[in-house]
Amino acid sequence: MVSSVAYIVVRATMKPRIEDLDDYYYEFEDQHPKVVKYEFYKRITVALIAIAMLLLFISISV
Repeated sequence: MVSSVAYIVVRATMKPRIEDLDDYYYEFEDQHPKVVKYEFYKRITVALIAIAMLLLFISISV
């Protein structure tokens, strides 16, 4: 549950706005520091959600 809330918070608050990326050429947007940080935290929260779902499945099936 905490991971799901963290994922929503990351998506809502950390995603860079378009005006933050205006100075970057579109091919280099993924190298922008805010985009890199956003992608890192997004991956972590998705991984935690997957682990939590797996543990929940294991606890129910055993």
